[in-house]
Amino acid sequence: MDTCLPLALLSEEQRQYFLLTARCGCFRQAARRLNIRPVALRRALQQLEQTLGHTLFENGRNPLVLSPAARLLQAQWLGPLGLPRLALAEDGQPPLRLAIAEPLLHDLLSRPLVDFLRKNGGLRVQVQALPTELREPLAPADLLLWLGTDAAVRGASAFTPPVRLTTLRYLPHVAQRYVRELARPASVPELQAFMLVQWVEHQDIAALSPWNEVVAARSGAVTQVHSHVLNCIVIRSGAGIGVLPDYARTLDRNFVPLPHLFTEPMQRPVWLALACEKADDPHLQAIAELFKNACRERNKP
Repeated sequence: MDTCLPLALLSEEQRQYFLLTARCGCFRQAARRLNIRPVALRRALQQLEQTLGHTLFENGRNPLVLSPAARLLQAQWLGPLGLPRLALAEDGQPPLRLAIAEPLLHDLLSRPLVDFLRKNGGLRVQVQALPTELREPLAPADLLLWLGTDAAVRGASAFTPPVRLTTLRYLPHVAQRYVRELARPASVPELQAFMLVQWVEHQDIAALSPWNEVVAARSGAVTQVHSHVLNCIVIRSGAGIGVLPDYARTLDRNFVPLPHLFTEPMQRPVWLALACEKADDPHLQAIAELFKNACRERNKP
C-alpha cells in the first residue's frame, strides 16, 4: 500500500465526511451531525474509496473499524494533535467581512452561515450585526444584508446595486402560554390591558409607525429592550406584546401573531449588496447564495 495517498485529488467535502465518520464510528450518527441522509453519506464514502482504490472500513464491524488505508488517510488529514488540518486561506488574504441585520442573522441565517463556516473552516471571516436601519457611513463590509430602504447603498460606487430578496411583514405578537385566545386583544384600545415591549431600534422606523404611535402614547406599562434577542425573550416570557417579523411563529410556536390590530400594513424589505472589489469572490458568492436560498425558503407558502 502507498505510504502517501493522493490528497490533492480529494475534495474538502470528502475530507469532512470521512473524518467525522471515523470519529463517530457510526454512519447514522455522522450523517445526523452532517445534516444529510445516511445513504448519501455512504454513497460519498464509496466514491472516496473508488478514488483511493482502497476500502476504508472493515466489513461487519460495529462500531466502525478503519482499514489500514483509512488509518493512513486519517493520519495525513490530521495534525500532530489529532485535529483536522484546515484548508487555510492564502497568507495575507484579507478576511471576508459580513455585515448583517441582527434579526436576519439571529433568526434566518445563523444555521446556513454556521454550516458554511464549518465546511470552510480555513477561511478568515468577520461577522458583525448591523442596526436594523442602515445609515451612512456604511459599515466596512464585503457583504451587506439589511432591512429598510436601499437609499444608503443605492448609487454607492463601492457596492453592487442592491438586490431586494424579500419583504418582511411585522405584526404584534403575544405569548400563547400567557393569554388565552378569547382574552387576546382584537383592537388598539384593548392593548391598554397589556404591557408593551419595544426594541429601541424600532422606535424611529417609519414603516412601524402604527405600532410606534401606540407605544409613544403610553405613560407607563412599556418595557424597552436593546436587542432583538431580548425583544423575543421578553415577549415570550414576560406576558407582554411586542412587534416581530411574521415568521416568528415558525421559529417558536409559543408566539401568536395579532394580525387585526392595525389596518395599515407594517412591512420592511430585505436588501443584499456586495462590495464591488469582492463581488467575484467564489466564497462570497456562495454565502450570498445561501442567504438568497434562506429568503426563498421563507417565502414558500
